[in-house]
Amino acid sequence: MVQDRTSFINMWRAIVALTSVDGIVTDEESEFIGKAVNNKKLFSEEEKNLLIMDLQNPQDPMDFIDKISSPGHIAQIHHLANLLFHVDNFDSSEKKYLKKIFDHIEGRINLMSGARKLQDHNGAYEDERTERLSTVKGVLENFVNKFL
Repeated sequence: MVQDRTSFINMWRAIVALTSVDGIVTDEESEFIGKAVNNKKLFSEEEKNLLIMDLQNPQDPMDFIDKISSPGHIAQIHHLANLLFHVDNFDSSEKKYLKKIFDHIEGRINLMSGARKLQDHNGAYEDERTERLSTVKGVLENFVNKFL
């Protein structure tokens, strides 16, 4: 089972939305999406219906990309967007849009990476602070105990 279900579904909604950015959903794109959507191990019936509805009513992929919270899903959309755009004849408008998508995704990856580094730094600082306090507390307790 996928850990961050909301992120996972937004990743797939973005992929579905990417199929129609050129205004045409080719047979190859429909087949690609259809195989994934019909995989009962990946999607519930409700999720499947949502993705089919997205396929029938094109959405803006950026709306979903911005809702992807898992770094793994961001990396996957980066890869899958590249595959998806190369399924049919890759025209210049798709190439420009793919670059825009990649720039946006790579910005998200950098932000997530930066946030993770900050989180790690704060965690290390807090561990160090706790250790210092416990050491100070230990020294003070030892000092007080000598006079009791």
